[in-house]
Amino acid sequence: MSNIKIVKYYFHTAIVFILMFGFPMLPTIYPLTDYGMQVVGIFLGCLYGWNLISIVWPSFLGLIALGFTQYGTMAETFASAYGSDRFLFVFFMLSFAALITQSGVTDYIAKWVISRKISRGRPWVVASLIYLAAYLVGALVSVLPSIVICWTLTYQLAAAYGYTNKDLYPKLMVIGVVNAALMGHCVFPFKAFAIIILGVLNTQLGLTVNYIAFTFFAFVLGFGGVIIWLLLCKYLYKPNVDLIVHSNYVYQNTQKLSRYQKQILLLLGAVIFAMFLPGFLPDCTVKQFLNTLGTTGTVVSALTICTVLKRQNGESFIDIVELIKAGVPWPTMILLSTAMAMALALNDGTGVGDLLQMLLEPIFVGHGTVLFFSLVIIFGIIITNVANNVVVGMILMPIVCTFSDLLGFAPEILTVACCLVLNITFFFPSGSPIAAFLHGNSQWVSSVEIQKYTIIYILLMFVWCIGICLTLGNIIW
Repeated sequence: MSNIKIVKYYFHTAIVFILMFGFPMLPTIYPLTDYGMQVVGIFLGCLYGWNLISIVWPSFLGLIALGFTQYGTMAETFASAYGSDRFLFVFFMLSFAALITQSGVTDYIAKWVISRKISRGRPWVVASLIYLAAYLVGALVSVLPSIVICWTLTYQLAAAYGYTNKDLYPKLMVIGVVNAALMGHCVFPFKAFAIIILGVLNTQLGLTVNYIAFTFFAFVLGFGGVIIWLLLCKYLYKPNVDLIVHSNYVYQNTQKLSRYQKQILLLLGAVIFAMFLPGFLPDCTVKQFLNTLGTTGTVVSALTICTVLKRQNGESFIDIVELIKAGVPWPTMILLSTAMAMALALNDGTGVGDLLQMLLEPIFVGHGTVLFFSLVIIFGIIITNVANNVVVGMILMPIVCTFSDLLGFAPEILTVACCLVLNITFFFPSGSPIAAFLHGNSQWVSSVEIQKYTIIYILLMFVWCIGICLTLGNIIW
């Protein structure tokens, strides 16, 4: 690290410390309380550190600073962060997702989807199947495995049809795979980012979003985005597709599911079914049991059963320690834990909600929900492309919670919408690790091309999200 970088690092570090421990020394800003000044300073320090320095140590420092406030003792502070049900659920769910990936089930799902004979000579069916595969794997497992698998399949298809990395069709496919994977990653409420956003809603308003309603609304928003990208490519960008039209090639999937993979696939279906089942059942013993077990208990039960069982060759069905090593991204978990503790700290006795209302009420009240929805969504889409989406979510959700009652809309609408729009993070490489991964694939598509072809898509997604929130969102909630 050069001397200039070291100086910048310590400069940013000093600002983090000043915000966390110096902000409360300023005159109290009405209507914040003394406790509110402490929490806001810690929150601002975390935001600054997360964006400009690191995820890890600002998160730890933020929790230490909280431990010196009325939030709780140091032990209680860390327990609220690392011992919460939300943290544990994400931890075990990521371990479970690693099981799906390591078993090869994700690879099989993607290859099965794109090997349908209906794709013969139909370029946009080929694209649709690739995107569907990316969406499914992104939803069932994770974004990165989805992208890696579907990019590999895209390269194979491009070579089979005679395309090179200079042709527009595979370039659009590479971008579309990332978009589809991100949209799929938003569809279930038990993904890590959704857990954070829903946690803020629950902490501030005591609301719990129904899993079925969340998934249906997120599916319409997200899969609609996949279709919008497909139509944009077909009717506006119009790549040359003659090589596919005149080809009889269909991807041949020679992979067969092993007995072990079938068992893993059945287990995946059972876990998802158990999570959604209480939403369909009337009050009965089964519903009471599943509610008592909870989502965390459901995933842990599945992992426990797998740990107990043996395969035919005598080996353990799974190695839980290896799954944790492979599946749990600790920087993300550290960010998650601190973000949830901060959401709880900002809620009670701080005056933050009153301050937001005092500052923003003249702008929004009297102008209807259309303006509010539009500003929240456009702000989210723009800022999330230059800042961490968790950080942006932590800024937006208190505003949504504060103004939902004043403007008379269901906060669940924008909560689910935020889970989606804050994942449209591919315009700049700074938007997210996935964005950096896409922009790093310069062999197939350059950063300039990514921005050129996605700017219109982002604008269309803004319009789409507003329209669906104001129509379908109001119907569901």
